[in-house]
Amino acid sequence: MRKSIFKISLFLLFLTGVFSACGAGGPGQNFNAAQVASIELRSNQDSLRPGEHLMVEALVRDAQGNLLAQVPVLFEVDVPEYAEIDPQGLLQALYPGLVQVTGSAGGVRSAPLPLTVLPLEHLGQITRLTDNDLADDWGPNNFWRTTARGVVLWQRILANANVEVLLHDRQDAVNDDQLIATVSFPNNDVDFMALGTGAGLDSVLASYRVNLSTTFASEDGAPPVNLGDQNQEENSIDMGCFFFREGGGFNDIQRYTLAQGLVELADVGDLYGPIGSACQAVWEKRGLAGSELVFFDGADQETVAGALPMFPQYDFKNGILVFARGGDVFVVDTRQGPPYVELPLTQDGMAVVEDFPKTDGVSVVFRRSDGGAQHIVQLDLAGGGEATLSTNNDPKAGISLAIDQKQVIWTEGADLYFHPGTMDSVDTVQVDTGLVPRDVNFPPHLHDGLVTWVGNDGDTEIFTLE
Repeated sequence: MRKSIFKISLFLLFLTGVFSACGAGGPGQNFNAAQVASIELRSNQDSLRPGEHLMVEALVRDAQGNLLAQVPVLFEVDVPEYAEIDPQGLLQALYPGLVQVTGSAGGVRSAPLPLTVLPLEHLGQITRLTDNDLADDWGPNNFWRTTARGVVLWQRILANANVEVLLHDRQDAVNDDQLIATVSFPNNDVDFMALGTGAGLDSVLASYRVNLSTTFASEDGAPPVNLGDQNQEENSIDMGCFFFREGGGFNDIQRYTLAQGLVELADVGDLYGPIGSACQAVWEKRGLAGSELVFFDGADQETVAGALPMFPQYDFKNGILVFARGGDVFVVDTRQGPPYVELPLTQDGMAVVEDFPKTDGVSVVFRRSDGGAQHIVQLDLAGGGEATLSTNNDPKAGISLAIDQKQVIWTEGADLYFHPGTMDSVDTVQVDTGLVPRDVNFPPHLHDGLVTWVGNDGDTEIFTLE
């Protein structure tokens, strides 16, 4: 029987407590705490989506039922990963799930006000961004996300063999693309394309490599910055920080930001695969017998997991590191420490194999292989709960797994599957790509509710689902 210490791990992992703030009615002005007999919380809606706001009103009464004014109320939310509330009672939704808000004053606590943070809205709308007889795709050597904040990055090979590097915003009409650069033949090899969030709230940062050597970066489609002959390979972009491995036999870790330019972070050891989030990062340090994972907190570096095989499977987001070892999945909350503690999310050994873990910083998703059956499993670290998202036992491409805001994608052969974030398998759908099959040579990507992939109708084309 499969053992799990998931609940224990959750308890240890999220001992940070709840977010609290004072407010409701403005700053306190001389009131007698003994007068407070009851507190009632109310709002004009009971659900909202990530990024949306609502006001929570606190009605404070005395024993006679009279409203008391100017009473400082302490608001609390039970799952701070789902929502936060400010001193005036303005609640902002952060992540899908059920949150309960309470208020207290004068030793009296309100009954919980339940609110539901819904998953990002999913309309099932497929849009074709390109329709021509040219090659439109991510290019060779691509396993890194090419969509962020509703923008898609790709390349187009023109009839004269020149290559265009293009951006498209989901709000713009089809074929209304933004040209970042044109790379002329014969030095027209563009690969290792990636797109991530920029330093600004609505900005994006793109990167790509030309002619197997020179790395370029462009923020919001601006003229690209030449970062030099880096032989850049594995990379990751988030919040304006572009981490990558310098190749060409160096295997060093570099970081580029618009403000600070190019900075070498690590050059000791054989280093690979940086994954960045909020300008922190985790990368592999490879030894003769195995590998370890190194955490960079923006200033210092420390090993946080060891005894791993070479080319380990791991992911990192908002301080949460997940990795696979010995057929199980482990988590390290880098927000707690040092010292950093690894906790097992599964404990099956090799009898039931869990691998290819991915995280969005709140939930973890991975592939579970039990005999001949394969499933996609999701764990919610903050709110608890485990769900099997897949609806069949067919082989799943673990490398295709991606999760963002609780939504999940993966592939089974040429088929693309999407889960909208409800943690209920009945809501998992196979994406109907219509008459244009998905091109299996290019991975699909997911961010902010936008799924994008490459189809092939005789030549490669770009499609999105939202």
